[in-house]
Amino acid sequence: MIKTLSLATFVMMLLTGCSMPGSTTQADAPRYYVLTASEPSPAAARSRTRLTVMPVLLPGYLDRAQIVTRSGGVTKITVSDYDRWGEDLALGIARVAAASLSGHGISAVPWQAGTPDGPKLRLEIRSFEGEPGGFAVIDAGWALLEDGKESKTGSFAKRCAAGSGYDGLVASLSLLVQDLGGAIASSLP
Repeated sequence: MIKTLSLATFVMMLLTGCSMPGSTTQADAPRYYVLTASEPSPAAARSRTRLTVMPVLLPGYLDRAQIVTRSGGVTKITVSDYDRWGEDLALGIARVAAASLSGHGISAVPWQAGTPDGPKLRLEIRSFEGEPGGFAVIDAGWALLEDGKESKTGSFAKRCAAGSGYDGLVASLSLLVQDLGGAIASSLP
């Protein structure tokens, strides 16, 4: 009798939309974000150089699916349980950086198996976070590799206002990667 009553209660809860303890509701379901690239201008089609953007090096605290924010100082970070990257962050940064370089007249593609030999761009991200409604920050080093040797190096650091919510933060981080690509493009022949 008790088993029948428990089964009937469980079925009624399922049919009426009640959730069991520990189940995921819409409010706490993961939300996914991707970095975005701006559309290249028609004038950007002429290419001075062809580059392959190598896989991006990230510090361990950023090499995860969850979005990391920093607030209240330099040592405290927060890892979001529900706001996540929709793609590997290193791949997203390489994709947007390559698009930005292409938008500045340098033919660039993210590395993939079978990519032909030629000049390569190595990016090392030292800092890439922010706080929704606060600031977004990027600090990166880069090196142009030709024939396996560094022919040119540089660094880029910038901070900008972040929009509200994670949508706004990710949009601001996207702009920072685009600015990184523009700064690198202006440094190359």
